[in-house]
Amino acid sequence: MTTSGPAGPDTDRARGRRRRWTAGVAAAALTAIVVVAGLYVGGYLGAHPGASLPPYLTFSQAASAAESRSGSAAGGPWFGVAADAIVTPVAVLEPAANLTSLLGLADCTVNWTSGMPSNLAVPATAATAELGTAAYWTVLLKNATNALLVDSVSQGKAASLATLTGGDCARLAGSLLSFGAGLVDSPQAVSAANAMGGASFLDRYPNASETWAVAGGFSLGGILTTSPEWLLEYTTCSFPPAAGAQGLAFNATVGGTSGVVTNHTSGPVSCSLTIPSGLTLGLPAPTGPPVVGKAI
Repeated sequence: MTTSGPAGPDTDRARGRRRRWTAGVAAAALTAIVVVAGLYVGGYLGAHPGASLPPYLTFSQAASAAESRSGSAAGGPWFGVAADAIVTPVAVLEPAANLTSLLGLADCTVNWTSGMPSNLAVPATAATAELGTAAYWTVLLKNATNALLVDSVSQGKAASLATLTGGDCARLAGSLLSFGAGLVDSPQAVSAANAMGGASFLDRYPNASETWAVAGGFSLGGILTTSPEWLLEYTTCSFPPAAGAQGLAFNATVGGTSGVVTNHTSGPVSCSLTIPSGLTLGLPAPTGPPVVGKAI
C-alpha cells in the first residue's frame, strides 16, 4: 500500500492553478486572449484570405466565414467556441512588440501562420454600418487536442492567423463549448445592451471604442456548465492610453440564447489598465496607484 505525504509546493501550485478556473476567470481570460491575439496579428500576417464578403459583418456571418476558412488549417476539424468584434471610429495601428508581455501572461505557445508581424492593424467601422456589424472580428476555434486556432475576418476577408497551444490556453480550450443552435446574433445582443444604457453612452461619447465578445459556454471540471454569453463594453479611453488617464465605460452581459441583459454597469475606469487597443475589459478605476499586471 502506498501512502502520500503532505502536499509539496508543486502540488499546491497545481491545485491553485485548478482553483483559478472559475467561470468568471475563464470568461475574462477568454475575452483577453481573443482580443489580444486578434489585435496582435490583425491585417499584417501574410495569410491567404478566403472569399471576400461585405466589409461589415454580423457575428454569425463572421463565424461562418472563419469556420469555412479553418477547413484548410492543419489539425482540424476546428469548431468555433468564441468570437470578438472590435469596433473603433478610426483605424488602430500599433507595433506588435507592445503585446508580447500580455500574450506571455496567457502561458500559451503561439505559432504564427506566416511569422510574427511587425505591426497590428484593426480597420475602422463606419458610423453608417448596420447595427451589430463590425469591420473586424476575431474568431477562436478549437480541435480535439485542445489547440486553439485564431482566425480573423477583416473587412469581409477571412484568414487563419495563429494556433495557441499548451499551458493555460490548453486548459481554457478544454473548458470551452462550441457554438450551438439558438445562439443570438450580434445585432440582437448589441440592441439589448443599447436599450439598457449603451445607446445613451454612445450618444454622449460618439468616439467611444467597443468590444463585443461571445462564448459558446464553459464546462468546468464536469461540475459546472455555463450557458453561452455575450460580454459588451463601450469605453472612452483613447488610443494609445495616456499614463494615469481615467475614462468611462459601459458594460453589459447578455444571455447568449435569451438575448436578455443580465447585468450592466457604467462608470469610471483606469485607462492605464487597458490592453493596447484602449479597451478596459470592464476594470473599475482603482483607488490607489494602478497595477498594470492586473490588466488580464
